[in-house]
Amino acid sequence: MAVIGNLPAQSFNTIRKQTITGDGDSSYSLDHSVSGPNDLEVFVNNVRQEPTIAYNASSQTLTMSEGIDSTDDFYVIYKAQTLGSIVHPKDQPLEATTGTFTDTVTAPGHVIQVVQKVDTAVSTITNSGSHATFSTCGSLSQSFTPKSSSSKVLLKGNVFVSTNTADRLAFFKFGGGNTASGVGDTASNRARVLAAHYFASASDGTYVSFEYLDSPATTSAITYTVQIAPNYNSGNLYINRYTNDTDAAYIPRTVSTLTIMEIAQ
Repeated sequence: MAVIGNLPAQSFNTIRKQTITGDGDSSYSLDHSVSGPNDLEVFVNNVRQEPTIAYNASSQTLTMSEGIDSTDDFYVIYKAQTLGSIVHPKDQPLEATTGTFTDTVTAPGHVIQVVQKVDTAVSTITNSGSHATFSTCGSLSQSFTPKSSSSKVLLKGNVFVSTNTADRLAFFKFGGGNTASGVGDTASNRARVLAAHYFASASDGTYVSFEYLDSPATTSAITYTVQIAPNYNSGNLYINRYTNDTDAAYIPRTVSTLTIMEIAQ
C-alpha cells in the first residue's frame, strides 16, 4: 500500500551500547564487529568523539587517538547495528486502546477471573442436636481453578438466613483451599468461625455478608463452599426465606451468593 511520508514502524528498535573501562591505553576490543569508524558513536565523559580524528575502528578493534583513563566515562553506541523486534521491550510502557493477549496478564492487584454461584432455592439447616455442627449452606459450592499459583483468591459470601428459635446464632465460614485459617483464634471450647449473627426473636431474618482472602498456592481445581451451623443444640435455620413463610405478596423469596475472585500478585 502506498504511504505518504515515513513508512509505519513494523518493529521496536533497540540500540546496542557497550561500556568500556579505560586502562590508560588507546586500543580496546569491541563486542561486535564494525566495518569502519562511522558505524560507531564514541563518547568520552559524555562528549561525542569525531570519527577518524579522535578514533578509528575496524572489525572488533577500537583505536583512540589518546589513552583513556579508568576514571573516564567511556562507551560506544553501535548505530549500524540497531536491532529490530516485534516484541515490546519489557522495560518500556505500553499504550493501547485495544488488544488481545494470548496468555495470562500478570499485573499485581488486578482481577484475573470471577466466578459466582447463585442459590435461589429455599433450604432448611436442620439442627443435628449438637452445638455448632457445620454443613454446606444450600447449594453454595463452586469449583474454581486458579490460573497462577501465586494468586490470592477473594471469597465473598452473602446469605439470607432466618430462624425458628429466639436467642440463637447462625455461624458462618468458608470451606476449601486454605480457608481453615479464616476463623477466629482458639479459645477453650468456643466455636471458631468467620462470621456470626444473633437472632433475638424467633421471627428474625437478615442478610449476613462476609469475606476472606485465601492463599491456595495451586493451579489445581478447588471446591469452595459456604459453611453454616446453628450455634446451639436446638433450633433450625432457613436459607432464602423468612420464618413466616405465608403464601402472600408481602412475603419474599431471596437469593444467596458465593463470589470467587482471583487476584494477581
